[in-house]
Amino acid sequence: MTQMILSMSDIICRLKQVCLLKTDAECARFFGIHPSTLANWKTRNTIRYAVIVQKCGERGLNLHYILTGEGEPLFDTLSRQSITDRKRSIPLQKTFSSSV
Repeated sequence: MTQMILSMSDIICRLKQVCLLKTDAECARFFGIHPSTLANWKTRNTIRYAVIVQKCGERGLNLHYILTGEGEPLFDTLSRQSITDRKRSIPLQKTFSSSV
């Protein structure tokens, strides 16, 4: 069995693509964290699995795709809300938690 090395930068890139997030700041708001925390995650390649699993579940995203890039981004694209609606549903939080 081949071991896959996961990259937080790749995971963030796929989340941004699927959720139509243009910047890391938008992605940080998606996670409910400060942008510098997201930058630290990327720099240190720290993967916060619990947060990623939670957000994928909330948005109907395929966790396997987000983590690996394999498969379809959404579980069921016909019965789920559109990608545009997903972006609108991301809460814009003004306060940030320290580190998740």
